[in-house]
Amino acid sequence: MAISAFLSHPSQGLVSVMDDGWPNLPAFLPLMERAAEALATERTAFAAMLTAIDRRSAELLPQRELTWVQRVVRARKSSGDFWERHANGEQLAVILRKLVQERGGQGEDREVLVEVADALIEIGVKGAAHFQQALVRPTTPEHPK
Repeated sequence: MAISAFLSHPSQGLVSVMDDGWPNLPAFLPLMERAAEALATERTAFAAMLTAIDRRSAELLPQRELTWVQRVVRARKSSGDFWERHANGEQLAVILRKLVQERGGQGEDREVLVEVADALIEIGVKGAAHFQQALVRPTTPEHPK
């Protein structure tokens, strides 16, 4: 799949080849956004995108990117094979849990994150419970992120 070639090296699983500080990333972001819109419901392309996001979440997962995650979850909610392939469901839960721990999961993100957490739990993704717990925990000095 073309998106896999852009984002990852498929031998030994999917490993992102976008180095930290890659100077072409800003020019590449519009292509990533179009790819997310067009290809993300294909299970290997989704896995490749998750691999890239895990590596570069600050640049690749702003709020607007959460909407494509939401669309994929809605489109593939009943497809167990999609979520099991490349551990897509577990990997998504881990990435979103880290996102919540880093950014707090408030504001515009919250509605999407709650919907995705609920859907992943329904699908049977075990890591989704930890993701959901991160969403409901307060982020105060007594309860750090």
